[in-house]
Amino acid sequence: MNDIDEVFEKVSKDLYLTYLFEDAVFAIKKAMSYLTTESSVVEVGAAGGITKLLWPSVKTTDVRLGMGVDSHADAQIEFAPKASLDGIFGIDTLHHIVNPMAHFHAIENALKVGGQAVYIDPNFNLFSKFVFKYALKYIHQEPYDSSNPGWELPSDSVLIGNQAQIFNIFIRDQEIFQKEFPNLHVQIGPPLRGISYLISGGVSSRLPISSKVLISLSKFENKSKRWMAMFGLSRLVIITKLK
Repeated sequence: MNDIDEVFEKVSKDLYLTYLFEDAVFAIKKAMSYLTTESSVVEVGAAGGITKLLWPSVKTTDVRLGMGVDSHADAQIEFAPKASLDGIFGIDTLHHIVNPMAHFHAIENALKVGGQAVYIDPNFNLFSKFVFKYALKYIHQEPYDSSNPGWELPSDSVLIGNQAQIFNIFIRDQEIFQKEFPNLHVQIGPPLRGISYLISGGVSSRLPISSKVLISLSKFENKSKRWMAMFGLSRLVIITKLK
């Protein structure tokens, strides 16, 4: 069993981690409410996730093969025929893509008019910045670097990432994005994953805390938009192809 298979098994057998993915898939489906049973949808960066268990009709892709991954595909190149997809999404994927500019050109090519690319990635509120940049600095290998003048990552390793990418690309450099991709409309969606996610340890460092307690806490947090605005550790981003 390889590392991808081990993570897939770990997530699928843990009630809280399964709940996390269910919540993510629900948020993505809600954002792409136009989808039908006939729609063509692709997930990029699917390795280690359980999307295939929750949304079987989705074609799951990654640069690594394993359980839950249908096929090998690099999100930085044309991974689907032109105007062939109704939807594309990535869960904790965007901040691992080495060349985001190439990726956005690829999704622009692959999406049909009106189709969307939806991402769930690290948030950019004050709490998230503190957690990712300072509190987890020495125990998490992915930095939160909002000072990096570009979007590209220094390494092509899938284990390397910059958790500030949503801020860097869509907030700090929004004019650059709009100039490069006038046909892609960006909407910053709601925050997800509150403090319950932090104290759980997440997928990579799951702590021995009851899933029932964490799920109850997460549902309680989600009831308050103000709370999630302050403490939500992830963010939804929706990109729509205009024409």
